[in-house]
Amino acid sequence: MFPDLARFTVTAIFLVIAAPLPLMGEDLKLIPAVTLKEEINDNIFLAVGSRSTDFITTTTPSLDYSSASERRNIAISTGFNWLNYARNDVLNSVDYFVQSSFDYRFDPRLSVSAGAGYVRNSRPDRVDLDTGLALKTGSDRQTYQLSGNYAVSEKSTSTISYVYSREIYDNPGLLTTTVHNVSIAQDYDLDSYLRQAKLVGSFGYSRDLTNISQVDNYTGTVGLMKKYNEQWGISLNGGGRYTHSEFDVTTLITPMQLVTSKASSDGSGWIGNLSLNYSSERLNGALSLRHDITTASGRSGSTERTGISTNLSNRFTRELSGFFGLGYSWNRSDRNQFSAQLIDEKNLTVNCGLRYDISSYMSLEGNYRYNNIYYSQSSTQASQNVFMLRLTMRRDVMDL
Repeated sequence: MFPDLARFTVTAIFLVIAAPLPLMGEDLKLIPAVTLKEEINDNIFLAVGSRSTDFITTTTPSLDYSSASERRNIAISTGFNWLNYARNDVLNSVDYFVQSSFDYRFDPRLSVSAGAGYVRNSRPDRVDLDTGLALKTGSDRQTYQLSGNYAVSEKSTSTISYVYSREIYDNPGLLTTTVHNVSIAQDYDLDSYLRQAKLVGSFGYSRDLTNISQVDNYTGTVGLMKKYNEQWGISLNGGGRYTHSEFDVTTLITPMQLVTSKASSDGSGWIGNLSLNYSSERLNGALSLRHDITTASGRSGSTERTGISTNLSNRFTRELSGFFGLGYSWNRSDRNQFSAQLIDEKNLTVNCGLRYDISSYMSLEGNYRYNNIYYSQSSTQASQNVFMLRLTMRRDVMDL
């Protein structure tokens, strides 16, 4: 068994103790915060049929600690979400989260970083943020990360990273999902040939595991990162992938007899990503298009994901800012291709809002979110409208 929350908390504390003690002149921050959120949700179960509307109050006390010096950085964030449903009080819960990171630079050429996190989320209208697949159940998720960077020369840097995640779902119909991901990347500064440009090559390997499936995915890409000026930048990469999948297949022999056997699938294809970014003093925006293979959370394997997303934020005055985001994703997998089950879902998300900074430690935010999930297999869809008002108070006690 992997660490539970208590054991992870001990690990996070150990990271702080094991690191060098704070030095004079070090940047220290200790920020307690509390967030009060009122939400009107017209489909709290993200159901296809009858919809349930409810008023949800979420209270989130949290504590952030960070310490930065010339060679190392430490950050720990923890807190809990107390959810209270006005009409469906059986859904009331106390969720929790903790996240820690540690970065250390041995010398100007070599640096390492590590991180760990644990999140308990019980909301019944959840959508996976990475894929757009509907989860509609609570879960416990833990993640661990380790990476290193080494400057091979003045123009080239090597990066290697490993990420482990494991998610256990409340709904027994969704499978516990474990993911191992390893990536190696090399970049080269092309400034001698093309100003403010880098050539990037990468190799990746991932293994997605459930109790009935195993998907091994190998990828290789080559890309270009280019900054045109202080405002505009573009990133483009593309390549190929090879995927090997193994699944447990259950066959009905007689009305009273089931036989389980192994099935496998091999396939290849292309992957790619294009992103365009704009940044100025007041206005920031990004547009991203992607096509790849990624973990199908809670399902028996992986999914082929095609998506587009855009976001825009603008600071109108010193106190008032606004934002807009739109995302569309299409997840698909034939039975026993990347997943033991057929997947064909489309997700559209629209998010917009305004934020007003009442003071340096208090802000008020209004937000509207629209979700629509279309299930192609059954030609049905689930939609959701959420209106939210959030008050946040946070203060660095080290500045008092």
